[in-house]
Amino acid sequence: MGLTPSRIAIAYIVVAAAWILLSDAVVAALPASATTWAGLSVVKGWGFVAVTGSILYLLVRRLARDVARERDSVAMAEASLAGVAASLRLVVSAQDAVMGATTEADVLRMVCEALVADGRLRFAWAGVARPDRTVAAVARAGEDAGYLDGLDVRWDDSPLGRDPTGIAVLERRSVVMEDIATDERAEPWRARALAAGFRASAAVPIADADALHGVLNVYAAQAGSIDPGHIAEIERVARETGYAIRAIRARTDRDDAIVAEIDAGRELAAANERYARLVAEAPLSIVVTDLDGTVLEWNAASERLWRLPAERAVGTFAPWILPDERAAFLTFVADVAAGARTAGVVRARHRGDGTQVIVRTANAPIVDADGTARILWISEEVAEAGPSRAPVAR
Repeated sequence: MGLTPSRIAIAYIVVAAAWILLSDAVVAALPASATTWAGLSVVKGWGFVAVTGSILYLLVRRLARDVARERDSVAMAEASLAGVAASLRLVVSAQDAVMGATTEADVLRMVCEALVADGRLRFAWAGVARPDRTVAAVARAGEDAGYLDGLDVRWDDSPLGRDPTGIAVLERRSVVMEDIATDERAEPWRARALAAGFRASAAVPIADADALHGVLNVYAAQAGSIDPGHIAEIERVARETGYAIRAIRARTDRDDAIVAEIDAGRELAAANERYARLVAEAPLSIVVTDLDGTVLEWNAASERLWRLPAERAVGTFAPWILPDERAAFLTFVADVAAGARTAGVVRARHRGDGTQVIVRTANAPIVDADGTARILWISEEVAEAGPSRAPVAR
């Protein structure tokens, strides 16, 4: 229970009253002269002063200790709250960075800026591990006094690769250097780090569950100032940065796939247009049928050769085939669909006006974009043969 002014007053009154009553009783019990009584009264008075003064001293000293202890507790609470506030500012700033950025470079730059914004760190940079075992700086923030200029950072087993950055990449764990001035791992770059005003550093891998995306490197002006709590904050920022980079890459891959699909569609449309123009303007008869012999395409040269307009040919069974030839024709179509090809074969065929014509033909199976099999027929007139056995039904 702590001391309060009311408790001190009550304690003083109790002790004073007890002293007065006790001392008066003692003095009254002693047989003495008036002179002796006067001396005893003086002694009693000074004794009262001494006893109550001592008690007041002890009470006030205890109160002062309680006040000092309370002040220390408040100071510690304020420091803790300041640390929590700094942590929250760092996390919120980093989250804003990863939420608002659209490219990996933007994410890393904004995260570095967030890391140095509260003043606890002097410099921060983000690097990516290259296949040649070097680490390239891709973003930075803060004051480095030219520290990174020309610095060779590696992630191999050489002395240069055994510093915090190299270890963080190789082992995917955070590495703290509490005092650059005395840590042996800092030997290759100690002079330039101290010249830049750095006394402590840390490297934290940027990774998600599947891949390492880079490494965050931070530097402080005071040795030992990057404590475990601060490292935990930076690790959280690094994790969120890794997830953000992964999301950006997935979005980029998706966008690239969409663009590629659009480009492929445009190329296909252009190819179809070229094909349609080629077929329409070709001097040879070009006909496409399905496997049942139904005409699907019929160009202008076909109209001239077979003397049948496209609007009457498309959708009908192959007009150059007579009814009694249908079965043999369909067998032939099946053979072509199975892979058989003919070219340069001369045959007598029937025109739409009932006349016969000698044509040289070639045919082959084709497959549409949707996987449907078709038959391509290319024909040219060799000679006119005269009347047909029977005109083709119109």
